[in-house]
Amino acid sequence: DPERYPSVDMKFIPTATLGIIAREYEQQQFIGLLQTLGPNTPVLPLILKGILNNSSLTNRYELIAALDQMSQPDPQAQYLQAASEEAIARAAKAQADSILAVAKAEEARAKTTETLSKVSSTDQERIFALADRLTQPAQPMQ
Repeated sequence: DPERYPSVDMKFIPTATLGIIAREYEQQQFIGLLQTLGPNTPVLPLILKGILNNSSLTNRYELIAALDQMSQPDPQAQYLQAASEEAIARAAKAQADSILAVAKAEEARAKTTETLSKVSSTDQERIFALADRLTQPAQPMQ
């Protein structure tokens, strides 16, 4: 009957949803994955979000928003982390500076030893005597 059922060219996009059995199966897969990975896994928020997205809870969008908010980093914790990393870096630099100073002192000692090995024993005695006189406190003049 063309009057009752006219022939019309319609454009439509078919969509499909999960059936209740498929949804329940998928939820069980997510929960099994959670049990396998444990509570401290870094992908925990993603799995929880997948479970919530696939659920039929009336407040699932609020739960997802709360989960997103919980996964945001704490600004104070970030500041403390950066401060501790900076302190560690300063301590490492101070340690490296002290090691460098010790290495330079050892190098100077080695050069002094090398120089002294090239000097004759009489010259060494004169140098040591001069060094002793220079390190003695000055005698007051009369």
